[in-house]
Amino acid sequence: MKKTLVLLAALTLSSPLLSSAENPGPSAGLRIPVVLKNSLDARGPLGAKVELECREDVRVGDKVMIPKKARLTGRVIKAVPWTDDKGESVLALVVERAEWKSGSLELKAFIIDRPQVLRNEWTRRWSAAHPHMFLPSVDKSAVLRPVDDPEIVTEVVSDKHNLRMDPETKFILGDTLNR
Repeated sequence: MKKTLVLLAALTLSSPLLSSAENPGPSAGLRIPVVLKNSLDARGPLGAKVELECREDVRVGDKVMIPKKARLTGRVIKAVPWTDDKGESVLALVVERAEWKSGSLELKAFIIDRPQVLRNEWTRRWSAAHPHMFLPSVDKSAVLRPVDDPEIVTEVVSDKHNLRMDPETKFILGDTLNR
């Protein structure tokens, strides 16, 4: 399902996000593995700041385009809270810049792989030291959906509850700028 959805998104949008054997290299777009550093919520405002960190060096050939631990920033471009009437909650974001100690890179990157959406759920677990605690859990209702809009490209959707992404949520970004 995961690979099918990513492939469907790439084919539907005719986007150069995924590389092929015939067309490898920078024109195929950068794939950027990231981890979210702040919380995002579908009840939050449009334009809310998105802060991420690159999980590994992003290379094109032997050249490091974005180093591991680079700070990436962007904004929420669509936020729809869950209601009984709508029956789904939606979050979409765009990442516009990567910065690190010795450089920076302008981006126009969107989520291209199903995110591992973490939600810190309050739970009662018996423990003498910690009788009540928050434990991270993966939100299995969150799915990635392609959108036929070049300004949004993809959105994360939940049909079960209000969508919230907590810090340490991991996903892959695809940069749509030709390099």
